[in-house]
Amino acid sequence: MKRKQQMLRLAAMMAAVAVTACGGGGGGGDAPAPVKTPDPLLAASASDASAYVNDFVAFNAGANESGVSYRWEFSDGQTLSGNAVERQFSKPGSYTASITAQSSQGTVSKGSVVVQVQSVPAAVPRPDGQLLADCSGAICGIDANGRYSGSGIGVWRYSNATAQSASVDIDIAGVRPGQDVTLTFSNGGSIDQATPPRAGVANALASAHAEAAAGGSSLARLEDRAHARALAANAQAISDMRRLPEQPPGGERRLIQSARSAAALPVANGTTRIWNDLHDSASAPTPYSTRAYASCTVAKGRRVVFWVDEQLTGLSDSTMAQLQDSFCGDNGTMSRTVALLGDVWGSAADRRWYWIKETAEQLQDVNMVILNTPSSSDWAGYFSPRNNILRAAGGNFANSNEALAFFIKGSGLIKNPPYYVSTLVHELTHLINYYQRWVSRGLDHDSWLEETSAMMSEDIMATTATPGYHKITQTRLPSYLASGAGVSLLKWTELDDDHYNLGGSFGAFLNRRYGLAVAQQLITDCTPTQSSYACLDAIIRKNGGGGFADEFARMGASVFGGMPSHGQPWGYGFRKVQAGDYLLNAVDTAALGAKRRSEVLGQLSNFGMTSHSYQADTVALGASRYVRRGVQVPPATTLTVVVR
Repeated sequence: MKRKQQMLRLAAMMAAVAVTACGGGGGGGDAPAPVKTPDPLLAASASDASAYVNDFVAFNAGANESGVSYRWEFSDGQTLSGNAVERQFSKPGSYTASITAQSSQGTVSKGSVVVQVQSVPAAVPRPDGQLLADCSGAICGIDANGRYSGSGIGVWRYSNATAQSASVDIDIAGVRPGQDVTLTFSNGGSIDQATPPRAGVANALASAHAEAAAGGSSLARLEDRAHARALAANAQAISDMRRLPEQPPGGERRLIQSARSAAALPVANGTTRIWNDLHDSASAPTPYSTRAYASCTVAKGRRVVFWVDEQLTGLSDSTMAQLQDSFCGDNGTMSRTVALLGDVWGSAADRRWYWIKETAEQLQDVNMVILNTPSSSDWAGYFSPRNNILRAAGGNFANSNEALAFFIKGSGLIKNPPYYVSTLVHELTHLINYYQRWVSRGLDHDSWLEETSAMMSEDIMATTATPGYHKITQTRLPSYLASGAGVSLLKWTELDDDHYNLGGSFGAFLNRRYGLAVAQQLITDCTPTQSSYACLDAIIRKNGGGGFADEFARMGASVFGGMPSHGQPWGYGFRKVQAGDYLLNAVDTAALGAKRRSEVLGQLSNFGMTSHSYQADTVALGASRYVRRGVQVPPATTLTVVVR
């Protein structure tokens, strides 16, 4: 009996505690039962089950619930907070990512996901004349027998090093109906091939892909064609410079000294100046009256001055603030580009009397001149080396602005600031190239390499110059994919805007393969006795690659074969890369497949130097093999087969 009374008293005490914990105790009646908060929902996943060292791997906890905190703990000790996070792994191994989700009421859910991280595979020599797997390991859709493994991306490669066209039979087992198979042909050499590639005869293929519309915005096409004219004018300017005398004309030393001094005088905001637009004519330029809108200090104490045409309307203070925010300051685009490639001017200009001069105490300003050009004007921006020459040199230099300057179309800047800011990075690179290559080293690159290097800078600087917008990966690369290929990079004199799309795509590919090295070594490593092709080929080999032709073939397969932003075999695709202080974004070319044209091989009568072509196929219903007989591979051509 006593035991029963004790149990009843204990039950009463527990009930009283429960009521108090729920906020009861007044008003009588039974307290409501506590409502249990559901545990947070978790569906932990990683973008890659297997990745290479230093690849970016994204982790996601699933639905991002309100009031829930997320904490990731990795088996190497690193922790990150957030529903979705991204990180790199610096060493190979198996890594477990554990996620803890906790609600504001304290309920907890846990989950985990495992990622296998591999070392970057060493380059394996591939014998010419055989179609062999060109990838290996877990991030390769090819099994030990050379078949497609059933998942992922498989890449096979054949190189024809002979002087005759080769006939290749392709037979890949293990494919599934509906899979995309692309044959990419690449002539990465500097010689045209008279025989075009041909796709041979196929078995068990679905109907061809639909024809895509031509790519590229009208803005980009207009800019490229105008820029091509500027390139020709710049080449003529360098030719004119070569004919200038070693000594200044008699009696003009005073004029030269006066011009030298005036060109470097400090400029106050509100100062007016006439700028000559030399784009269409060096002998009869169009003058524009401008006013100094603002200035700022950049790398090494040099100033940038922003000039605005007094007749230009509609240019807002916010757009100008965006322009200044991009270029000014120690971490701005101007300073970062100079840190990457070298300064825009310097003491090497003292070697010739006709170049504008500066001293350590009085540096030349960099002038960004925004003009109210007519609506019929098709250029977006340009740099002219004639402005770096003193007027006393005479001839076609008589209208020089005697200043470090590049020009931008005001109406375009108003309508599309990010595009035109990227254009300014392009022109800034030309200005640096002119000083670092021509003035300092006597080196004048071919147009294709000069332009490709400028677009490499646009690619590298995008996250600084135009956050959220990337001209190279959002315009150039998709436009090249939509071009149908057949464009010769070295034949830049054709002045086709697709040259820019090809050059920008190739430059972006090299940036992601080699970081900053190629862009920097194009300044420092080339010599006047090398061709531009030989220089780039040597730089690629210096950094561990197989040379120009090898990288050109990989880039072509990455564009036209389609590679996702994650899970690409090593050596292919446009992966996300941290290159020093610069973050280069990833590009999912597989997702851009709708832009790709079909039936392009039959349009070729030969196979031009440094060009691509391709055949796009789909595995038919019921098929388990991909077969093509008698595929014709021209001399010095690489065939790459991509299954995805």
